[in-house]
Amino acid sequence: AAHGHAKQWLPERYAEVARRSVTELGQSVVFVGGANDRPAGRAIESFLTKFGHGVSDAGRIVNLIGHTDLTELIGVLADCEACVSNDTGAMHLAAALAKPVVAVFGPSDERVTAPVGRHELLSHPVRCRPCLLRDCPIDHRCMTGISTDDVFSALARCLTSNEIIEASS
Repeated sequence: AAHGHAKQWLPERYAEVARRSVTELGQSVVFVGGANDRPAGRAIESFLTKFGHGVSDAGRIVNLIGHTDLTELIGVLADCEACVSNDTGAMHLAAALAKPVVAVFGPSDERVTAPVGRHELLSHPVRCRPCLLRDCPIDHRCMTGISTDDVFSALARCLTSNEIIEASS
């Protein structure tokens, strides 16, 4: 669970990356998060339906948001090939499990809170970041400036290469 709404990348963009992961990379996708992330999970499901992909669409997209405890979360992450995440505890757990991570940073400072190791760190340079605020008082530009293409490309690199680099949009 991200600490505040400002740290959350947009649900429709997660849905689009999930759709592309299934259709273009042949991957399965599992969404995880805390109980307080359930509204975002429902929004992701809604966008997937609009894209013509339902959650559990042939078992390729599964929503476990709010349905795992810490032990189960670790098990899910251990079975993943890669992790796309906001700046969250799950991001750090995936890194600790030696999984490639695509980390989306908005108001937080990736130089301070990045996962250990070499991962894809995505941020959008705006004057107001890192602000460290829980809620954005303006227009969430630090997150809206990170595109689905940025994240999908980073994920594809993680899945096809051992050469993981730090990137900024």
